[in-house]
This record gives sequence, C-alpha cells and structure tokens, in this order.
Amino acid sequence: MRLKQSALGAVTGIVYLFLSRIAGTFWPQLFYNSSAARANAALSFLAAGALLLFYLMMYRHFTLPNKKGEQIKNERLNNASLFAATGHFFVLLFFTGGLIRVFGMEHFLSEKTQETITVYFLLAGAIGWVYFAGVFFEETKGKISERLFSAAKLAVWGSSMGLLLRIYLMLRLYYPSQFRWNGSLNSGPLFLLIPMMLFVFFTAVNFLWAFSREN
Repeated sequence: MRLKQSALGAVTGIVYLFLSRIAGTFWPQLFYNSSAARANAALSFLAAGALLLFYLMMYRHFTLPNKKGEQIKNERLNNASLFAATGHFFVLLFFTGGLIRVFGMEHFLSEKTQETITVYFLLAGAIGWVYFAGVFFEETKGKISERLFSAAKLAVWGSSMGLLLRIYLMLRLYYPSQFRWNGSLNSGPLFLLIPMMLFVFFTAVNFLWAFSREN
C-alpha cells in the first residue's frame, strides 16, 4: 500500500471516529442496541488502525529531496513517525478494550481503572500526533508544496490544541465528577469544547488530505 492510499485511509478513519464520538455524545441511544454497539466498536478499531498504518507507511516509505535532488529518508522524520506509531498503538489498545466490552468478554479491571487507562492511552496518541506534526513541519520546509506546508502548519496548531484537550480530560480524573469518553463533550463548556474539537478534526483531515494529493 502506498502513502497516498494510507493517507486516504487515515482520513476515512478520523472522519468515522469523529462522527461516532458526536453520535455517542448527543444520541447515545443509537448504541443501546448490542448489534449497533458491536458494529461501532469493530469499525472504530479499524478506523484507529488506519491511522497507525499511515504512521508505519511514513516510517517505511516517505522520502525528501537532499541538496543534490536525490530522494532520501529523513532520520528525524522517520523517528517521529515511529514515535507517533508507538503512541497510537496505545489508542488501538483502547479500542481493543471497547471490542472486549461490547462482545461480552471477561475483564478484571474496575470501572475507575478503565477510565484512567482510557485517558492516558488517548493522551499517548495525542502526544505522538503533535510531535509528528511538529517534526514534519520543521523538516519539510522548502521541500514540499506551499499547500501541503500550510496544511502541516495548521496541523501543528490543531494537534497542540488536541493535546491540551487530552490534558484537560486527564485533569478531570482528579475531580469528583463522572468521566465518560463518549460523554467527554459534556465534561466542560460546550461552547468552548465543540469549536476546539472541530478545529482539531479539521486540521488533521486537511493535512492528511493535502498529503494524499501530493504523494
């Protein structure tokens, strides 16, 4: 699978996860049916896997021109891709836990422990994404199109905002309030969280789409 296809797969995955989160927040009854919940858990797992695949494809195949015009691998960007893939692996573990729950398999973790693991696993993914976006922005300056470079710059801002949101949700664990991932939009002022999440979503999709158009 080439970089273009993996980037398009990542776009599809991010769009699905975002729509699923919105649906779970505002219309949770959609997932009361066990079949719908299982289908969503399976599709969410595949969607998360698509972004992990993108990072791995970046690590294996992405090159940049050197001073002689030769296409070579960039060591710093390779390391960032591997770092992001490692962080996103924990996100995939989170969705694996979702599969275990909806298919009725046994687990031995308390609800509080599951909530804590969820926050830290998703935080790991956010750290990986912000680091990858930052390194991509720095290492590709003057080596890619202006359109993709602008999308990368926006991705740095969006990923940074996404990381701040994850840190906010992590801090919520230490306050006496109920925490639910699907209900995370309700754990703070909606008029602030919704625009922030939309910006994070848009910048990620915009970057991956621009990337797919040029590779």
